[in-house]
Amino acid sequence: MSALPLVVKAVLAAGVLASMARAFLGPPAPPAHRHLGRTLLVLTGLCYATGAVLVTVGGAELVGSVVVLAGIEVSCLAAWIVRATPEDGGGGEDDDGGGGGGKGPPDPGPIDWAAFDRERRHWDRSPAAR
Repeated sequence: MSALPLVVKAVLAAGVLASMARAFLGPPAPPAHRHLGRTLLVLTGLCYATGAVLVTVGGAELVGSVVVLAGIEVSCLAAWIVRATPEDGGGGEDDDGGGGGGKGPPDPGPIDWAAFDRERRHWDRSPAAR
């Protein structure tokens, strides 16, 4: 990247920062695509490895840096895709058909703390509690 003018470097850096902010701080993607996210992370690793080889072995600093920059952008996209909220069908559930059925037990509703305290006082007076 040293061959690029300072203005171009600044624009590229601003673009990467904007992508990171959007991926991690902006609203999540509508549906969760965990499988696609994993695939994009593999692509990210390939971009990093390819860029490193281009720079170190091939001496192509500019091309290698651009490939690594593309890898950063792909990882931002992956982070954004897997951030879907539980209300949107995401939040840790895979979309590739695995896992158990159902969504768990129904919500029991609010806790009746007065009834809990009455029961607790009863437990304190019972002979088994001593």
